[in-house]
This record gives sequence, C-alpha cells and structure tokens, in this order.
Amino acid sequence: MKRRVLSLLLTVTMVLTTITGVLRGISVSKTAHAEEVKYRNVGYYASWAGYARNYPITKVDASKLTHLNFAFANLKNDGSVVVGDEWIDTQITSGVYADMGFNWEDAVVGMAGHFGALKKIKARYPHLKTIISIGGWTWSNNFSDVAADPVKRAKMARTSVDFIIKYGFDGVDLDWEYPVEGGNSIPHRAEDKHNYTLLVKEIREALNEQSKMDGKTYYLTIAAGGNPTFVQNTEPVELMKYLDWINLMTYDYHGGFDPQTNHNTPLYLNPNDTTVSTFSIDQTVNAFLASGVEAKDLNLGLGFYGRGWVNVNATPANCLFHNGFAASATSAGLDIGTWEGSSWDYWDIKENYIGKRGYVRYWDDYAKVPYLYSPETKVFITYDDPESINIKIDYLMSKGLGGTMFWEASSDKNGDLLSITASRLGINEQEVIPPIDPETPVDPETPEKVGIYDNSKIYIAGDKVVYQGVIYQAKWWTQGVAPDPNNEWGVWKVIEGTPETKTSVSQVNLFDLPTNTVLATLRNVVYSRG
Repeated sequence: MKRRVLSLLLTVTMVLTTITGVLRGISVSKTAHAEEVKYRNVGYYASWAGYARNYPITKVDASKLTHLNFAFANLKNDGSVVVGDEWIDTQITSGVYADMGFNWEDAVVGMAGHFGALKKIKARYPHLKTIISIGGWTWSNNFSDVAADPVKRAKMARTSVDFIIKYGFDGVDLDWEYPVEGGNSIPHRAEDKHNYTLLVKEIREALNEQSKMDGKTYYLTIAAGGNPTFVQNTEPVELMKYLDWINLMTYDYHGGFDPQTNHNTPLYLNPNDTTVSTFSIDQTVNAFLASGVEAKDLNLGLGFYGRGWVNVNATPANCLFHNGFAASATSAGLDIGTWEGSSWDYWDIKENYIGKRGYVRYWDDYAKVPYLYSPETKVFITYDDPESINIKIDYLMSKGLGGTMFWEASSDKNGDLLSITASRLGINEQEVIPPIDPETPVDPETPEKVGIYDNSKIYIAGDKVVYQGVIYQAKWWTQGVAPDPNNEWGVWKVIEGTPETKTSVSQVNLFDLPTNTVLATLRNVVYSRG
C-alpha cells in the first residue's frame, strides 16, 4: 500500500511539474540540458561588425543573453565547415582587440580575434552558451548539394563537431537560405525538403557521439525563413526530432527590394495594405504551429534595424504603401543607410533621424509597428522601437513561445532594445561574478579600493562603484544611471555600506506627524510612478 501511495504521489508530482513547466514557458531540451530558463534570448553577432562598425564581440552585453550565435562559418562544396573570415575571427591581435592581450601564439592556434575574445567572455559569463551559425545569405550556395550527397552530409556533420570542439562553441546553428526555393541565386531542388531533415539528423548523431566522449551536451538549431512557404518546403516536425529549437527570422518581410513602402516586421496584416501583402509575424508563427511544431520550440525573431525607401514622393498621409526606390546596396550615408543602402541600424535611427530633417514617427496600429517619413528628404524608414518590441514580447508570451532571437547585436550598439527584451523576459537575473584565480587571495573591499561612480562611464554586470560612501555592484550593462537605494529592481545592488533611503509617500501618514514637521517631511518625499 505504501508503495502504491508513494508511486501515486510521484506521478502526481511529475505531472504537476510538467504542467508548471509548460505554463511558464520553460524550455525542456530533447538533449537533456542541465540548465532550465524561463525564456531564451538568442543574439546573433556578425563577424563583419569588427571592421568598419568598430564593434568587437566584447561590446555585446552577455549578461542579457542566454545564447550567442556567431555569424557565420562557411560551408564548402565538399561538405567541410570552415572559418568564415580567418583574420578577424581567429588571428587579429590589434585593432578592436588591441587590449585583449593576444599574442602571435594565440593567432597561430586560432584563438585571437573574435573567437579568442569569445573564450574570455564565456569565462566571465559561465551561463552563456555560444553557437556557431553556418551559412547565411552569402554562404548558403552549397547547402543543397551537400544535403543531397550522403558522403558530403557525413563530412559536414564531422567537421561541424570538429569546429565547435576546436574553437570552444556549445553547438551548431544552420542558416540555409533557403531550401527548395533558393535565395541568393543558389542551387536548389525539390529534394531539399527531405534532404534537410537527413542533414540535421546526421549532425545531431555526430553531436551525440561527441557527447558520449566528453560528457557535454551540444545544441543544434536552425534559422527558419519568415515566409510561410518555409514550412511547406521543409519537414518541421521531423526536424524537431533532432533540433533544440527553431529561430524564426520574422523580419525582412519588406524593404527596398519591394516597389512599395511597407513594414520590415509587421506583427499583423494591415487591411488597408494596397500591396496585398500576406506577410506578417502572426502568419509565420501560426504556420509553424499548424505544422505541428510546439510553441516552446520557437524563438520569435526581432530586427534591431530598419529598412527603407528613397525618392518616396508622398505626403505623410499616404507615404505608407506608396511607391519608392531602394538606395544602392553599396552606398551609405545620411538619408541613404547606416552601412549599406536602404538599411539603418536602430541606434542610427534614434540618434540621427527621429525628429530631425523633417522625420516624424508614425504608428500603424494594425501592424503594431512604427515608421518614419520626411517630406523634406523623401525617405521612408520602417523599424522597431521600444513600443513595438514590448508588444512583440507580449505576443510571444501569449502564444507560449520559447523566447526571442535577434539580428544583430551591432545594430543596437547602445543596448536599448536588448535591455528591454532581456528585462521583459527575465533573462539571467542571477549575479554575474568575474572568475577569480583561486591562488590569488581576495582582500576585503573598501570604498578606497573601488572606483567612484562616473555618470559618463559604461558599466557591465559585476562592475563595482562607490556612490555616496556605499559600494554598489551592477547587475547588467548600464550608463548614466546612478545607484538608487530606493529602487530595489534597478541596475545597482548594495554590496557594502548602508545607504540613506528616502521615505516613500506610501510609508508615511502626514496626519500622524506634528504640524511643524509636515513641510520638512514633504521636502523629502519621493513620489513613485502612478
């Protein structure tokens, strides 16, 4: 009888645990990863950001990510996976990485540059998992041939594992753009639909074999096109037998490549859309769910950049869904694009466009996204901002999706959109502590040994400052936000000392105070929002 009761209790406990996990959106990996997070926040970092953009991977706020996808490794025609840009990925010891302490020996073994820096980032942020993304728009030309050939599939699986072991990654992400329909004038065939499943299966088996040897678990994910035809051209349910999750590229629905202005990341369709577009985030998500993929296995893609059109001869009233033109892809500059024609980084839009040279922000309440138009410059820009990002996160929570993915870190170099995303999803609220050499004694910290808070300085998670005689530690990336002992949910936490706190209006009854103290009390009241 006791055994029956115990068995019943265990069963009930397991069922309740499972239900609770689903309700909370907890990711339960098919490969039994030890860590469980409420939501995922997967950020892509592009290798080329280290050049003209002057944005080394060390500038990414890893405390706000669960996973970092590095874009890209290249896939050769024989199936081998190789470093995309050897110089900046593995060899550079100067320039953006001059302060990393790399030497020629690091470069020789391929552990300078982005990959060497990434190794140091992971040492400081042990929660962070890194994944190498293979392919992308430029390097997808060999996927179809490799997936169709059993010998090449096996080589891709084997060299994918070799790659992540050599460079210290935690998994593989496939960005094939696109099976069956092709993308950048690449080879494609109808057989891609099933061959993709065979390729993913082979890579998963190779990863599992590596796990048996080293006891580690490895991730396998794909980036899926936002066009609902991606579902028709692949076998999503079969793929999910081997994948950990799918990153939905729910952006690039429209841009300068279209003849009329429209939205880059519309959440819903606008019934007044004269272009008769059928593309929206909701359409994409529903297509995957209808195929049988579980909501928790989907990451909603966020675009941290904007797209646009030039020579839009319209008025503010009719600039949306109006004829326009793309700026040359090789051009860039004010009113043309941040780094390439008709494409703008969010930080650039915020700093150099909104409210300047006639640019006015408008809101499409059907699509739930903003857009800019300037009658002065005749430029139309579609983008995401804090308001639309918040609405998209509301949407993913209502759908029970597993988290977010965003493209791309350098487009939000000041961390505005990343901070909102991470805060809303509750990413990595645990304290991040830099690694300490066990042989080095740790002296007690005093205000004299910690730097004074500087309002102009950038602080990252783990950094400590002295403010009004008290030692604080940053929970995440911040700049220009002074420590506030009255804000327990803020970026700073007290490490040493007792700060002076002001009385909240909700904590005092003025009628209980002597008359001559009421005025003095009011001078020290802190009013909170609402």
